[in-house]
Amino acid sequence: MKRTTQGDLLALLCAISTGLSIIPAKAVVAVIAPETLVFYLFVFAFVISLFPLGVKSQREIIGAVRKDQALLIVRLAVLYSAAIFFSWTALVHLEPATQSFLSRIKVFITILLAIIILKEKLFRAEIIGALLAVAGIVLLKFKAGSAISSGITLMLISALLFSSAEIMLKAKIKDIHPTLFLFFRNLLMIPCFAVIIWMRGVSFALPDLRIAGLIALTSLLAPVIGRTTYILAIKRNSLSRTVLINQAQPMFAALAGFIILHSLPTPIEWLGGGLILAGAFIIGAGGRNTE
Repeated sequence: MKRTTQGDLLALLCAISTGLSIIPAKAVVAVIAPETLVFYLFVFAFVISLFPLGVKSQREIIGAVRKDQALLIVRLAVLYSAAIFFSWTALVHLEPATQSFLSRIKVFITILLAIIILKEKLFRAEIIGALLAVAGIVLLKFKAGSAISSGITLMLISALLFSSAEIMLKAKIKDIHPTLFLFFRNLLMIPCFAVIIWMRGVSFALPDLRIAGLIALTSLLAPVIGRTTYILAIKRNSLSRTVLINQAQPMFAALAGFIILHSLPTPIEWLGGGLILAGAFIIGAGGRNTE
């Protein structure tokens, strides 16, 4: 199998996994605070990331972490912690598919930061895609109700933080093994969210084993499978191609939400989300060179 084909399949698996993860997370945030959800997400993710330590080669990879890699992962962990907190908090206000649609905003902010910080060229496809996305955001912000408007604000903040981390990661991704990155990122995000929980006065307690199981499932689908497949995909393909394939995520979230939760976005949410998704597709199809 060609390396690019492997990358395509990994990007699709990432879209499926992260799209499905929104469903158990939605059930959890109806019962506990988003801060508690994300804290345990990374507790479970770190426990899972301990399994590679049973293999000598993986232990050597983790043990060989350099100072510059460690400092980068610390900075990324802080940014990802804040981004994920705002994203999951937005899920309190939004349907799973709508939250997934809005998560695509990070595509446009990443491109904008690449132009500003990395001095990359602005392409016509990106202008068209960005205009469509802005139209979708405006439509959702002002036509879909106050709760959704609050959710959009949170998702915009999340996208800005996440995109900033992506710009930092992009330059170093070929120099960091996925096992190394995920092990230390998962470890560092636990104290990050412990501090957030302490500052906000939220309880660490989980109500029952059902909620614990849903958090473990979310952790497996998003920070473990989702992030691992994403990193492996961008190692094999350009970032733009990986992002293009990953735009299928809202479709899987909507399908799972309908089957499991019997919920669907309103027509306004479909229209606004569809404009955002169309803009992301156009940007991805425009073929920005991210190698």
